[in-house]
Amino acid sequence: RKSAKFIQGAETMSMVDSGSLHVTELVRPVDRTEFLGYEELECDAVAGTLGDPSPNRVARHEGEFIELTTDRTVFYPEGGGQVGDAGSAAFGDNPLVVVDTYRAGDRIAHLLRIPNDRARVVEQIKAHPEGRLHVDKERRFATMRNHTATHLLHAALRRVLGTHVTQAGSLVAPDRLRFDFHHFQAVKPDEVAEIERIVNEAVMNDLAVTAEHMAYKDAIAAGAMALFGEKYGDVVRVISVDSVSRELCGGTHLRRTGEIGAFFVRQESAVASGVRRVEAVTGTGALDMVRRALSDWEQVAALLRVTPADVERRVRALLEENEALAERQKRDEARRAQSEAADALAGAVDIGGIRFVALTVDVPDVNALRSYGDALRGRIGTGVALVCQAAVEKPVCLVVVSDSAIKERGIRADDLTRKVGAELGYRGGGKPHMAQFGLPGVREFDRVSEFLRGALAPA
Repeated sequence: RKSAKFIQGAETMSMVDSGSLHVTELVRPVDRTEFLGYEELECDAVAGTLGDPSPNRVARHEGEFIELTTDRTVFYPEGGGQVGDAGSAAFGDNPLVVVDTYRAGDRIAHLLRIPNDRARVVEQIKAHPEGRLHVDKERRFATMRNHTATHLLHAALRRVLGTHVTQAGSLVAPDRLRFDFHHFQAVKPDEVAEIERIVNEAVMNDLAVTAEHMAYKDAIAAGAMALFGEKYGDVVRVISVDSVSRELCGGTHLRRTGEIGAFFVRQESAVASGVRRVEAVTGTGALDMVRRALSDWEQVAALLRVTPADVERRVRALLEENEALAERQKRDEARRAQSEAADALAGAVDIGGIRFVALTVDVPDVNALRSYGDALRGRIGTGVALVCQAAVEKPVCLVVVSDSAIKERGIRADDLTRKVGAELGYRGGGKPHMAQFGLPGVREFDRVSEFLRGALAPA
């Protein structure tokens, strides 16, 4: 599938993949990329290949891009849940923006944004293959805060919830962290608070974070956590936080936990059966979260015309007042329903010994409508009532049947509602004494009323 054409006398090779039409130009021979990013944030580098990035990779960003591999780099490539670094690459006079970094076999690829003419960028790098790479320091350190915090979070989850907790996935980005883990039930609010406290305790204790390479078997024997199903080499990198955490990890980390600044859980939720997710923020993200929360609290206090310290008391008082008003309204509606039910029953008709009444009522909601239905049931004797909302776009109708009509005549509200659905298309359901269905408009009420009259008439 791949063919290669060598141009004699030039350091250029063009490779065309007939399946993906991916074109790559060789600037200098580079078999693998040396990663220097654990210790450095900038380095000299020699361009290896230039090519077209995959559509999936480009879809994450806006603009035109080209893919560059180098012999060495300080840019961490996406992997292990950690996003790829961003920054700049200077090959010639015009620095280019690196928006993402990822692995391309044994090499590390940098996704460069093309500011103008693509051919000019290619020629620039070919003419100046020896350049310099700079990682975005702020973005890198924000990512490292979240990565080191992820290890502390893992340890805290196991301490609070149990040692059955194991990682099921993660995302470490500059603005947030996401940690999926195996657990059989929702994490309670007090447990979330304790997990958050344990992580922040480790942050405030400013513990040392160390990285060392050792044999895989020695790392496991020393208690290092490994991801289930992950493939590891004979020699692994172990990230340790004093007396708190020890994990196999290839990502970038802080030197001390105090650099995290602060840690706050934004949300705990379910991902799948037996898998939970914690989303959290650190550093400036945590400060922004607190600032927004305080600002929201101050705005609520202003709306309630109290000090921030009195917000809770005032909200509780309003809730109690609202509950009292709702209860009073419910009683008023019940009294009104009883009064109006008596007037409505004066117009009831007799259908083979069954009293039948149909009316529309001006009520705010279905609960009030049910109050009318109950009032009619209690006063209709052996009978059936159809009561419907008035002056709403899509009214709800109730069919109510008295206890005596159910016992003596075998009439059921749910049966009548099913007949309405079968014949008229207004489907609903309910119980023997009360059932409901919706109408497309109150103008359809007379049609339903006439249908029920016919349904109740003796055969």
